[in-house]
Order: sequence, then C-alpha cells, then structure tokens
Amino acid sequence: SSSPTLADVLEKLIKMDVVTKYSPINDENNKKKTGSGRMYEYGQGHAYQSDRVISNIRYGNSTIAKSGCAPVAATNLINNINPNTMSVRQAASYAEKHGMTVPGGGTELRYFNSFLGSQGIATINTKNRKAILAALKQGNQVVMLGRDSNDTPGVPFGSNPHFITATGIDSKGNIIVEDPDMAQSSISYNPNNLFRSMTTSIITNSKMLRSSKLNRHGLG
Repeated sequence: SSSPTLADVLEKLIKMDVVTKYSPINDENNKKKTGSGRMYEYGQGHAYQSDRVISNIRYGNSTIAKSGCAPVAATNLINNINPNTMSVRQAASYAEKHGMTVPGGGTELRYFNSFLGSQGIATINTKNRKAILAALKQGNQVVMLGRDSNDTPGVPFGSNPHFITATGIDSKGNIIVEDPDMAQSSISYNPNNLFRSMTTSIITNSKMLRSSKLNRHGLG
C-alpha cells in the first residue's frame, strides 16, 4: 500500500485536535470567511492574546487571553528582529520558570530585562519621552507599560496595567504600536495620548547588552 501523504497526515491531526487549521480569509473553501491564515502558534506574524491558537495557554494562575500581554508583546518584539524565532508559549514559559508572573494575573517589569537579555537584546528602563522618541526614530522598539482608568478613546491602555510594543513613528509623527490586545498588527497613536497614560517604558537595542531594574508589573 502507498504511504500517506502530508495532506492525509495533517487531516488526521486536525480531526484529533492536535493541530488547528486556519484558512486564509480569501480561500474559496473558507465558507465562514474568517481566520488568520496561520497553521500554528509558533512565531507566525502578529501574535495577539485573543487568538484561539494561544488564548487558552495557562499563564501563572490565569491564561494568555486574560493576563498574557507581556509574553505576547515580547514575542512580537523578538520576531520583529528575527522573524519566526519565538513562540508565545516559550516567552510565557520563561516568565513562569523564573518566577516573574504576578499573583492574580500579570507580569513583573523585570521580565523584559531578563528575557530580552537572554535573547541578546539590551534594555534600558526610562520614562523620558525624548529618549523614547529618539529610540523609535533610530529603529529601536520600545515596550510601554501604561494604565488608563478612564478607558479614554485613542489610548491602547485600560483600567488594568498593560504592555504594548512601540515599533516606530509614522509620516505624521504618530507612534506605531503593536498591541497584544488587538488582532490588527499595527495602529498609530498620538504621542501625547500615549505618554499621558504611560507609567514607564523599556527601550531595546539588539546591538547592546545592558539592563536596569524596576519592580513594576503589567496585568494584561
């Protein structure tokens, strides 16, 4: 008898619920017209917390969907530098292994200094707006921790502390953000709105290796 084809093997794994199939939205066989086009959670494009591939991964005493903004933000940042090299599961495991999750849900800020440092990415913690803008203009990504108890429109932060990754500055001077809470891969925000709700940031530089410590945390 002939050996099973790759398609046969994948179909069997899908039926066993070992892997999840996502059809591209323009696939003629995708009747529901939904999906991201990703076959698995390992470093494929923009990761976001509500993606069903990763949303139910346990994280501390919670889940990625509820409290995993930090490992998702870190995964996106690393994959922006070295595409498809980091998974959310790996990033989350590092925080748990090193005791950097927070009871009740969330992640200590030092997680970024430690985890990114383990990947050869330097980090400097600062609240200085000029330093943040200068870093972004130089092509360095910046993790921002913020909170907005009023849920102000035009701000990516909410009532709980939340980590986002700023990836650059657009032609209008707005800060481009990759938000772990959003399926959209990038959204531009007015710098003043961001800084108003930001509590601190972590400037990254993959060409250096030095870090500073600060004991704050983001919930998700």
